[in-house]
Amino acid sequence: MVAQNFHFEYPLLLLALAIPFLLWWLPRTQLKEDNFEKLKPYADSHLLPYLITQNSLQQVTTKKAFINWAMLWVLSIIAMAGPRWDYHDVRVFKPATSLVILLDISKSMDSDDVRPSRLIRAKQEIEDFVSLAKQTNIGLIAFASIAHIVTPITEDHNTLIHLLPSLSTQLVKFKGSRIVNAISQTKKLLQSQPKENPKAILLITDGDFNENQLEKTIQSLQKENIRLYIMGIGTKDGSLIPGHNNNWMTDQSGKKIISQLNEAELENLATLGKGVYTTANYRDNDTHILLDAIEKNMPTNTIEKNPVRVWHERFYIPLFFIIPLLLYRFKQNSV
Repeated sequence: MVAQNFHFEYPLLLLALAIPFLLWWLPRTQLKEDNFEKLKPYADSHLLPYLITQNSLQQVTTKKAFINWAMLWVLSIIAMAGPRWDYHDVRVFKPATSLVILLDISKSMDSDDVRPSRLIRAKQEIEDFVSLAKQTNIGLIAFASIAHIVTPITEDHNTLIHLLPSLSTQLVKFKGSRIVNAISQTKKLLQSQPKENPKAILLITDGDFNENQLEKTIQSLQKENIRLYIMGIGTKDGSLIPGHNNNWMTDQSGKKIISQLNEAELENLATLGKGVYTTANYRDNDTHILLDAIEKNMPTNTIEKNPVRVWHERFYIPLFFIIPLLLYRFKQNSV
């Protein structure tokens, strides 16, 4: 079995094995001491020693050094050529869903009816979701009055997770949430994805918004086969919204604003978007509800037809012989 599968990754490097042979053969063409008498008719006697390349003692020393370096060269070339045998086939899972997460970072997300705060809890939910969504390309947009693309749609989930701590309501200059604008940015990202990939939006918000064109915008997603899934952050009782200088945010009349989770409205929006709504909690079932619903719409042929063959590399075997030879050379040079 090994003999049948054995081969080199870079076989052309083996041509370099001829170099030690050439170095061995060339000196054989030079003049030796036993030809000393034959040279007398052709050169003055005081010049003859310069025609002899090495004396007997030097030849012995040079021969040992040559053999050592030749072995080092041969083993190094074999290692670099990449000997390999045995393999295993790996089936590649092709991400089949393009998903954009819309994260609400408006001031109301600082409310603490969900501990430690709505925004921190939302980021924890995103981290849980991303760690489980192995077959999904994910992008992230943070929005309030303006939408900002945090990461494009990518397979690199680690980058997305590393950027989450930097998201804060402090990035928001103006009050309010404009989801319509965020959805428009999302559609641009999803349009760049392969047409055959299912496309989805995961909106994570407390529902503290009011836009006239919102329902119409969500209904328009169906024309592009984009589904909308929503995760609500907060409670029905709600909480005051922290403002500047440890004060609470107030309306125009000076009354403190209480931000409440509007589950009924969010459920309606999810229905319009042909998706699913769930409220964030401290268990794993909220994440699994959304993930199961999203993966339900994935095509069944998510596995590549042709598996990838991974060979077992054996380049390290010649290195076991190179190390003692190098130690021998260092010892000889130090003497």
